[in-house]
Amino acid sequence: MEEQLNTLNIKSKEVGLKMHKRQTKFMTNYDNEDTIQIENASIEKVPKYKYLGKSTCMKDLTKEEVDIRIRAGWSCFGRNREIFLDKNMPLSLKK
Repeated sequence: MEEQLNTLNIKSKEVGLKMHKRQTKFMTNYDNEDTIQIENASIEKVPKYKYLGKSTCMKDLTKEEVDIRIRAGWSCFGRNREIFLDKNMPLSLKK
């Protein structure tokens, strides 16, 4: 995997892109590496990460993901409580 990430880093530079090594993490189902070195920077291995609002992991996170979405829904409701509970506002505007 280290070789693949180093190749990705080199090819990215060729087209003007830069890998942010402090923000880059890796996840694998193969358990032999804890860190990877790219240009003398350590890339951390993580058990799970969040990408575009969705948790990704090697184990089943269905319950955790559902709980996160329910909390996000209640949070949205809380921020817009006055609108949703206003009896004078037509239902068509609340959709």
